[in-house]
Amino acid sequence: DSAGALVQLTEISEISEVRIVHLNKIIALMSKIRDIENQLRCINTSDCSEISDVDLQSISKINRIKQLKNTIDTDTSSLSQINTYIEQVQDYMKQCGVAVETCPKCGESIIFDIDKLN
Repeated sequence: DSAGALVQLTEISEISEVRIVHLNKIIALMSKIRDIENQLRCINTSDCSEISDVDLQSISKINRIKQLKNTIDTDTSSLSQINTYIEQVQDYMKQCGVAVETCPKCGESIIFDIDKLN
C-alpha cells in the first residue's frame, strides 16, 4: 500500500500546503478517535443501570435537604451571635445598675433599676 501510494505521489506535480494542513488535522483527529474507542472498550458498564425519574427526584430531594441544612446552620450561627450580643447588653446594663428579668407570667423582659429596689 505504501509503495503504491509513493508511485501515485510521483505522478503529482505539486501538493498544496492547505491540503497538507487538512491531512495533518485529519490524521490527528483519527488518532484521537482511536484513543477514545480504546478507552471506551476499557470501561465496564455491565453493572450500570439507567437513571430513572425516581432517581432524579431523589437527587433533587437530597439537594433540597442540603440547602435547608445550610440555611439552618446559617440561621443557627446568626442566632448564636444575637444571643451573645443580648447577653453582653444585659451584662452592661447590670454594670450600670439596671437588671433585666423575664416575667414568669407573660414571658416579657422587665427592666428595673437595682438601686431603687428596697
